[in-house]
Amino acid sequence: MRQFTTTTTQRNQVTIPAEVRRILGINPRDKVSCTSTSTNTGWNSTKYNAWPSR
Repeated sequence: MRQFTTTTTQRNQVTIPAEVRRILGINPRDKVSCTSTSTNTGWNSTKYNAWPSR
């Protein structure tokens, strides 16, 4: 298991580290949904494309 750390900005935004974006296949303009469970201290991310291909 690998751990990635990021910091929130003053506007409570986070930058997803480049390596995580590569692993999850996240591209510009993609939306990312994160879910936290009571048994998991990490985050599970599911990527989906917010805009249909043109």
